[in-house]
Amino acid sequence: MTAEPKRATFTAFIGHEIIAQGAIDEVALRAKERVDADENTRVVIYDDESCRAVDIDYRGSGEEVVARLATHPMLAPPAQQPAGPTERRGPGR
Repeated sequence: MTAEPKRATFTAFIGHEIIAQGAIDEVALRAKERVDADENTRVVIYDDESCRAVDIDYRGSGEEVVARLATHPMLAPPAQQPAGPTERRGPGR
């Protein structure tokens, strides 16, 4: 039996109210519905693991919003993220 890789989860809030939880595409679509219903609505989406806020571009159709998620810098799989600076090491022996 092969274990499935853990799927990242996200939570969307309007104020203190949770409006969606789950995969980023589902959460972004639910948030877009609320933003489209009232353009003054402020939705904040958090990555459940890192607790970092994720900024989503809600312009266009739901399909366009989801398509942009594939190139979002905070949502790229680890293999696609740019490598950070390497750990500095002292002189060898």
